[in-house]
Amino acid sequence: EPKVFFKKDITFNIMGIPCFIGIEVSGAFKVGLKLDLNCQELTIAASVIPTMAFALAIEGGVELGFMKVGVGIKCTIMETSLIPEASVRFFMLPPSVCLKLDVEFIPLSVELYVFFAIKICLNCDFWTFGMECWIEFCGKIQIPIFSFSLPKFTFNIFTICIPLLPAKGPGPGQLSASQTAEHTISAKWAFGDQDPQKGGNQRIKIHHYELCVGSTPGAEDLCKCTDMGTETSGTLDKC
Repeated sequence: EPKVFFKKDITFNIMGIPCFIGIEVSGAFKVGLKLDLNCQELTIAASVIPTMAFALAIEGGVELGFMKVGVGIKCTIMETSLIPEASVRFFMLPPSVCLKLDVEFIPLSVELYVFFAIKICLNCDFWTFGMECWIEFCGKIQIPIFSFSLPKFTFNIFTICIPLLPAKGPGPGQLSASQTAEHTISAKWAFGDQDPQKGGNQRIKIHHYELCVGSTPGAEDLCKCTDMGTETSGTLDKC
């Protein structure tokens, strides 16, 4: 249940009809659980997500006998979630356990709604020698008619992966290169038992490749080393 910090109700009559206006400032805290199984990437992940937000609600309406109807607007400010995640990733060789912490927040969201409540709920107070009962409005029913939200922002605080087994390197690399123009070199590469001409791939996590051209092994005097990402082929110009 939201924690109410401030609440003010004002009642008045317009042409004999009871009317009301209410203002409420509240804060909410909730905890969610998320489980994710990704068969494509062979990953199992679990998260416990605490979320906190502040809200301002303004409502107005009329009382018509045993019914109360009105319209309200609710603004939710800085809905913030901490998302710690633990996962086991089998697509990496060796398999790894990873810990990740994200912060996610929505600066502002607005909801416009209509509501109604019916006065049919019985409430009683009991004493040692008696009791008092009265009829009051039941919980109101809200029907949203419009909503708006600013984009969600997500920031990664850290990600740590620990291999379950000792890491094993990808093995010797293979390279196939050719000069396709006067100052252009095209190349394909691989590791382990791959044939670079076939462009296969093994499930070993490669962070990135660098492609260099030099007059001796390890040199880059002909073409400076270029980050090729995780591609297994590429072209260097202006060599």
